[in-house]
Amino acid sequence: MKIELVIDDGLRIPVGYEMLEAALRCWVVGDDNVAQLGALANHPAKEVRVALASKENLSQAAFRKLFATRDFAVIEALLSNSGNAEYFSKDMLAGLISQSEFAHIVARGLGDFPNADDSIGEALAAHPDPYVRHAMAGYYDAPKKLLRMLANDVDPAVARSAKQTLE
Repeated sequence: MKIELVIDDGLRIPVGYEMLEAALRCWVVGDDNVAQLGALANHPAKEVRVALASKENLSQAAFRKLFATRDFAVIEALLSNSGNAEYFSKDMLAGLISQSEFAHIVARGLGDFPNADDSIGEALAAHPDPYVRHAMAGYYDAPKKLLRMLANDVDPAVARSAKQTLE
C-alpha cells in the first residue's frame, strides 16, 4: 500500500506508517472521508490498524476488515471503542469473551454492547478468571441478578466489590 502527501498536485511526499498513524490519531471521521479510512483497514502496519480501530464513526465495512485480521491489539482497540460496540454481534462477543483480556473489556462496559444479551452477562459473571468477574462486579449497570450472584463469589475481592456495587 502506497500513501503520499500531495501538495498542490505537484509535490508528492511518501508517507511512512509512523506519520500515517500520527495523522490518524488527529483525523476526524466524517462522511467525506469514510471511504479513505475504510481502505486503510487493509494497511500492513498493525500500528495504523490499531489507530484506525480507535476512531469514532468507523464504518461497518472497515470494522469487519479490521476484525477479520484477528490481531489482538486491533481487536482490543475495537472493543475499547464504544463507537464500535453496535458492530459486535452476540456470536462475536461470545467467542471473544473466552479470552480473559477481551472478556475484561466487555465486562467493564457490558451495557455499551447492544447485542450482548443475558447469556453474555452470565458467561462473564461465571468466567474462570477472577479479574473478569471483578470487573463485572464493579460495573454499576450490571443486572442486579448477576451482582447478587457475584456477591457470593469464591474470590473475596469479587464478592466485596459486588456487595459494594449493590449498595
